[in-house]
Amino acid sequence: MLQSLGIAVLTLLILGGAPLFAEGAKETAQPKGAAEKWEDVQKAAQKEGKVVVYSVTSRITLAAEKFQAKTRIKVESHRLTEVELIERLNREAASGITAVDLVLIEDYPSMMETLVRPGYLVNFVPPSARDTVPAAQQNPLVFA
Repeated sequence: MLQSLGIAVLTLLILGGAPLFAEGAKETAQPKGAAEKWEDVQKAAQKEGKVVVYSVTSRITLAAEKFQAKTRIKVESHRLTEVELIERLNREAASGITAVDLVLIEDYPSMMETLVRPGYLVNFVPPSARDTVPAAQQNPLVFA
């Protein structure tokens, strides 16, 4: 799925934690400062069919429902513990599986060491959040 699906992050901002995007074989991280048109992002996401989210919070269910109602883009959310999430992403990455689009995790040290540094996840800050989220909280994108 598109890593530039900024609306997903905006809708999911109510969740807290650190959202990161899984890096897929056909996907690339958006260049810093690249402009986005929501209409183009939404059309591409609708064409792909769904957004897959792994989250450590149960609040993902409500956020996913609201996102689906607003965008008509299906969200497949998976509520996992920190350990389950990290293990699942490591197994998927080792197998070449790129099934997840958005990851919401709270364990910063584990996330950085086991998921970001090896390149399994890439950070993404939607353009609409770049001016409102302090720079110190953008890599990785962190909010409360």
